[in-house]
Amino acid sequence: STNWSSNSEYLYGVSRDGMDSWRGHIDELRISSIGRYSSNFTPEATEFANDTDTMILLHFDGADGDTTFNDDNA
Repeated sequence: STNWSSNSEYLYGVSRDGMDSWRGHIDELRISSIGRYSSNFTPEATEFANDTDTMILLHFDGADGDTTFNDDNA
């Protein structure tokens, strides 16, 4: 029931007009200095690994409701 259309935060899985949304959990989040996928792909079934192009790596292995996360990027 949240109206996200005027929200100034980053939105993941919610359209800007607030009409479409996705409810779920993110398990692995990696931000890279390169494009990782340029065509159809099958999502990884294991944890992402650090490499030279990884800028941020979050595993989200905590419990529901956790508010702190460790960057696993070496």
